[in-house]
Amino acid sequence: MFKRFMKKFVLIAAAFCFASAVLAAEPAPLSVVRTTTNRMLSSLRANKSKLHNRKVIRNIVRRIVVPVMDVHAISRSVVGRRYWYQSSSSLRSSFVVEFTKYVTDMYSSALSSYSNEKISFRPIRSFSSNMQRVRVYSVITRPGAPAITLNYRLVRHGSAWKIYDFSVDGVSMVQSYRSQFASTLNKGGLALLVKKLKVRG
Repeated sequence: MFKRFMKKFVLIAAAFCFASAVLAAEPAPLSVVRTTTNRMLSSLRANKSKLHNRKVIRNIVRRIVVPVMDVHAISRSVVGRRYWYQSSSSLRSSFVVEFTKYVTDMYSSALSSYSNEKISFRPIRSFSSNMQRVRVYSVITRPGAPAITLNYRLVRHGSAWKIYDFSVDGVSMVQSYRSQFASTLNKGGLALLVKKLKVRG
């Protein structure tokens, strides 16, 4: 399941950067996702001659994408309650750092595979200002290929909205990473997973 998800993730990450412009007076969570794509597009265009350098792309992702992700919630969900709460706060913090690097690298790698995908967002129905969690729905279209549904889940933190999961054709990013890490967690808990993520870095 994880491998199928990651094949589509390559397209998702690239298309995420080429969405249409922000519409006036749209709900805040939709604006967050759409504005992020536009900022990514501007940065990629400004650095077009340097995109062969993976470090340049990673810096763009860290600066623009990571701040709109709820990395702590994602990290906790990927590990699961059992391993998360059995671990020390310092070990959990180490995992958040290493997992964020891991996701950033995967996202950066995907950005080099853009091939004219387009993304369109759907309006958020019945949105109200007191909502704490919202889903943003979108569709990616590709020349000569089936459309892909890409749905984001966002949570409110004060006045800010953060992405804590997204699904590709119904497959959750969090569930996919959880499946990928399950074997390592079962063998050696969060300590072993952190060690392996550090080694790959």
